[in-house]
Amino acid sequence: MVRLVAVRLAWFGSLAVLAVLWGCSEDAATEVTVDPPDAGDHDVAEDVEDAAWEAAEADAPDEGVDAEVDAAEAPVVVGLYPTPVEAEGEDVVTAQAEAVLVSLASGARAMVVEVGWEQLSQDGSWAPLETMASYLAQERKQVLLSIPVVEALADGRPEALQGHAWSSATVRDSVRALIDQVFTRLGPEVAYVSLGLEVDRYLEANPLETKALATFLVDALAYGTSHASRPEKTVMGVTWSTDAWLKAGSPERDALVEASGVVMLAHHGLNGTDGVQRSDEAVEQIRSAVEAVESEGRLVVLHRVASTTSALLGGSEADQAAFFTGVFELVQEKRSVIPFVGVAMLHDPSPESCFAFARAREPSGSAGLYAFWCSAGMRTGQGAPKESFTAFAQGASRFLSP
Repeated sequence: MVRLVAVRLAWFGSLAVLAVLWGCSEDAATEVTVDPPDAGDHDVAEDVEDAAWEAAEADAPDEGVDAEVDAAEAPVVVGLYPTPVEAEGEDVVTAQAEAVLVSLASGARAMVVEVGWEQLSQDGSWAPLETMASYLAQERKQVLLSIPVVEALADGRPEALQGHAWSSATVRDSVRALIDQVFTRLGPEVAYVSLGLEVDRYLEANPLETKALATFLVDALAYGTSHASRPEKTVMGVTWSTDAWLKAGSPERDALVEASGVVMLAHHGLNGTDGVQRSDEAVEQIRSAVEAVESEGRLVVLHRVASTTSALLGGSEADQAAFFTGVFELVQEKRSVIPFVGVAMLHDPSPESCFAFARAREPSGSAGLYAFWCSAGMRTGQGAPKESFTAFAQGASRFLSP
């Protein structure tokens, strides 16, 4: 308990000078209840500490055969997007800190952080990431850092670069400068760096740019991989949709896979534009994609797996919970192939995030895509847990050791 209290004090001491802070902790609970922000003077951090301490004792491996079997299994790190509660009048710093505390207490051993290239080009934008890196270094935890050069159909470059060809020296030098910043500012806790999210969708939608974009990304990955300041275990790559691995490959995909240290995948559980997949169908699609990658002798990082409770699309709390239960069962079965699984997300996100998700996949930003993302959290935007939150905590507890 002393270590947890010390971590908490260090955490909240940092809140006085930072706008956003990410972090994670070694201990985790299989079940956590945290009151929403309007619950008066209730101390969320104390709940998280107590739950984490109890879970650390309860989850300690038994001596003998069981411990030996666990030690022989390949390690899997469970990551979570720590989206905060959207509470009117609550300080953004406190909301983000509480989200991280709940995330780590529920079983997350890593944070998945997505930040835009445009945002990182602004003054002062690196401070939160640098503080997160320092905290994670102390806790010996991981982070998957996603800086999407493209996301699905959206061009993620800063506005000043979007008029340039992918083959231009200006764009090449700019992304190299970005990678320089990543490796000089952050540390070995950054286990994975993804430079694109669902890159196959952009490549397919822009055939005139396909070759140039693929060449640009291969160059960026090679630059990052050979960077003098890259930590030895930090892996570069891009993230594909699972759809990309359910069809024939292409020279561009082959080149990008060859340049990547691992194949990263995202799955959103969408069934075309009609609604959401049934949980069993979604898990089977992930399985098929994982096995396709496995057949090429590659490891798979599940950068993002997501489902929704939106009734507009036919989703429900029960089916979302079944989806995450199924994903964790698949990861357990394939744990020698899947070293990392990132789950989206803790709380239902902000309307701005929902609109950005929808616009990245349809220029008009459909109501269905908006509804999907706005209900993709395992807790509501006000902090109330859904059925999937318990499913996540139970699933993540299976991977606390080794």
